[in-house]
Amino acid sequence: MNRHIISFLLLAAMLCSAAIPTYNQAILFNNGELNQAIHQGNQENKYIFVNTFSKYCNLCPNASSNLFQEPQVSSYYNQHFVNYNLNLDDPRYNNLAHILDLGTHSTMLFLNKQGYILHRTVGVNSSHALLHAGKFIIENKPNIPNEYQNYQLMLRKFDLGYDDPHFLFELAKLAKRLEESSTIVVNKYLATQSPSQLKNEQNRRFIYAFTDNIDTHAIDYFLQDIQHFKNVLRGDVINQKIKVAIYNGIRTAIELREHQLFEKALRIIDATDLAYEEDFRFHVIAEYAEGTHNWTLYHKAATDYIQKYGQHNAQLLNKVARKYFHVFSLHRQDRKLRQAIQWAEQSIQIQPAYDNYLTLAYLQRQVGECEAAHKAAVKAIYLAQDYGTPFIEADKLREAIELRGCK
Repeated sequence: MNRHIISFLLLAAMLCSAAIPTYNQAILFNNGELNQAIHQGNQENKYIFVNTFSKYCNLCPNASSNLFQEPQVSSYYNQHFVNYNLNLDDPRYNNLAHILDLGTHSTMLFLNKQGYILHRTVGVNSSHALLHAGKFIIENKPNIPNEYQNYQLMLRKFDLGYDDPHFLFELAKLAKRLEESSTIVVNKYLATQSPSQLKNEQNRRFIYAFTDNIDTHAIDYFLQDIQHFKNVLRGDVINQKIKVAIYNGIRTAIELREHQLFEKALRIIDATDLAYEEDFRFHVIAEYAEGTHNWTLYHKAATDYIQKYGQHNAQLLNKVARKYFHVFSLHRQDRKLRQAIQWAEQSIQIQPAYDNYLTLAYLQRQVGECEAAHKAAVKAIYLAQDYGTPFIEADKLREAIELRGCK
């Protein structure tokens, strides 16, 4: 009888422990692609927390960092966010890294469920600061059922032609809070304000809030009054604000296939005094071209940029050559692939490294130069061994060439 009682108690304990959530665990990071994390956020009605890291950034915490192990932090983030660990060394995120200045300092992003940047934070180095950042985002999340009903009533009133400035002001703010389209309302409100009114405190706050994208006229008034904002918030803060707005705007342009919005982004870049402007401009074009599969635009931007600025930049030459491999291999454009081979070889001449020899091996195999491809893969392995770094990818490529040639 005692044996049965003990068995029953053990079973009950197991069931109870299974039912109670465990808090002694790390933040659970999504292992797929960033777009998969965004899709998951959309499905689960959650924001996305993005931690960025790179092998070149000693200050960037990776998924195993103690920062993500603290029980109170991990339980909060696992409950409220889809969490994603973004490897900035992955070529797919190269444009994102350059547009948002990622990879040199510990930087974390909070995205809404459509993938637009809500907040960018730099230098979080304690679990308390990380928890505070997450709570700030979640506590400002809208109360959808109650606020959406009010929004629908106001929207019907707007559709009937009601255009009182105060009403437009409140409708625009509510639409933004609910993450609904607000472009028309924002532009209509701003059109009701005189030049002097646009510079009052309330309107400056309004303009600043809506300069999180470039799809409204708020960005235009922001740039006209930019010296004020720089005096109040510092130039580096304002430049980051502009970069986030452009990134969000490019995302909108890609989703809507709105080429005019892309052209507006380029005009904004030309009108502002951003550091490394030409590099920033190239990656904005590249992001839009890749997102819309406009490879003619990408090819022109890449060749122009390398001709002007990349002749002695090994990393840039290799990066573009690798992108050409991924893009033009699918379409069997050997002429462009051979151009990429020249860039990879030029990159090696400047600075021989594992990455550029691996790129060369991929490209040479793709155009049928098996012996040369095998030699480049082996050289990549030797270099990795010399520096004590992993070479799994190059070893797999070497083996594939030996087994299957250039098929």
